[in-house]
Amino acid sequence: MSHIESKKLRIAIIGGGLGGLTCACALRNTTNLDIDLYEAADEIAEVGAGVTVWPRTWKLLRSMGIEQNMIDVLKDKPTEEPKLAFTFRKSDQPNGITFKRMLSYGGVATFHRADVQQALLKEVPPFCKIHLSHRLGSIYEEEDCVNLHFLNGNTATCDLLIGADGIKSVVRQHLHALPNNGITYTGTVAFRGLIPVEKLPTTYSDNRQRDDSVIYCGDSKYIVRYPVSKGRLINVGAFCTRLSDVEKTFEGPTVRDATQEEMQREFVGWEPEVISLLKCIDKPTCWAIQDLKPLDSYISNRIVVIGDAAHAMTPHFGIGAGQAMEDAYVLGGLLCKLTCSEDVGALLKIYDDIRRPFTNRVLQNSRQQGLFYQFNMPGFRELVGNTTPEHLATLGDILTKRWSFAWNETAENDHQTAMSMLKTRVKL
Repeated sequence: MSHIESKKLRIAIIGGGLGGLTCACALRNTTNLDIDLYEAADEIAEVGAGVTVWPRTWKLLRSMGIEQNMIDVLKDKPTEEPKLAFTFRKSDQPNGITFKRMLSYGGVATFHRADVQQALLKEVPPFCKIHLSHRLGSIYEEEDCVNLHFLNGNTATCDLLIGADGIKSVVRQHLHALPNNGITYTGTVAFRGLIPVEKLPTTYSDNRQRDDSVIYCGDSKYIVRYPVSKGRLINVGAFCTRLSDVEKTFEGPTVRDATQEEMQREFVGWEPEVISLLKCIDKPTCWAIQDLKPLDSYISNRIVVIGDAAHAMTPHFGIGAGQAMEDAYVLGGLLCKLTCSEDVGALLKIYDDIRRPFTNRVLQNSRQQGLFYQFNMPGFRELVGNTTPEHLATLGDILTKRWSFAWNETAENDHQTAMSMLKTRVKL
């Protein structure tokens, strides 16, 4: 770097979720940093069930040398061969129709979120100190450092603050004075639950297996199912959208317990397979689906946000967790080269220039993807009440094409671009 300093640089990571933990893992091969990770809860425990990791993200986990712990909690090891990722069905009618079997190179790895978190925890470097019960209260950024004040009364100082504190991010609130902290209600709620795989049929009429991943599409609603925990459980999300509620203020808790009757009412008239699937969820929960308005910056001079703190997105692509990991990989690669506190701002600008345009685009496309599943995109309302083969074939091709970046592209390109920009912007 342009200057040499003998003291180690102090990195503070706010949030012990997938983004924060991956960021700590991405820094494990450097010796010039001290890392403190602050988690608001009294234990590292994720809320939510399912996580999908697509090939573009899996490749970076392999590059970081942390894939084995992830493989250990999978039913099948990822391959480079074309593999069934999802089967799409039109299900808002008594007789459902399979209209697309989407293949991807390597398929998609599906996890219980807690399994991913535990796998990452095993790879956190020993020089990363984890502080539990530290909920961030306020931030004071100075020219040469960032001062942190926690609600438990503790304080800390760092050279660089990484906000991985989720959609309700306190760090983002410091960077941007936005109404409702930039959070937007999408008009969608999701009923969620886990089903023991043995409660489901062994096979289905179109030769699907009991643990296959399926997306059931319909009028302003859809259901996604896929296996987690080595195939022992099936993760289910049943999404219901009211377009008139988009961007309205959501009233009530964003996560609550729901009843079987409430969930079943939403899917009256759907194919029997869907009704039977939902009946297997003993204790559904109901989640308000929110995302962020695209930000015009993820950084200040000494502060950066990653993952949901930067670009919380709807789950319709199943790639939000992957994007948090990719953020951490690119940012971590840059920070491993950091030796001088004065260069923090230049490195963060490289990260922002590379990741922000891409993740903001994925954020917006993810919301659109959900509208396609629910026949709410222009040109596809004709499918409501009909089974037009041409429209269904077109829809299947569109969904596959829009999703193909998840296996045809890689975050390694972002990493290499960041390293090239580093050479031109910062003197080594």
